[in-house]
Amino acid sequence: FEPRTFIADGDQVVVLGFDRVKVKGGTGKTLSEEWCHVFTIRNGKIVAFQEFFDTAAIAAELKTAGTRV
Repeated sequence: FEPRTFIADGDQVVVLGFDRVKVKGGTGKTLSEEWCHVFTIRNGKIVAFQEFFDTAAIAAELKTAGTRV
């Protein structure tokens, strides 16, 4: 899990990042993905969170690794 870029504007912070995970069982294949997290902050606390990543790509990789999706 590697946050790479932080972009702040008003009460929102966007974080662009990358992670790599190993599929348990089966082939033990390693999957990589880029992601985007959007935080809304008020009074120093996170009040909203959104996450964006390519779910179709992850599902396809998990299928090729023999993992049920």
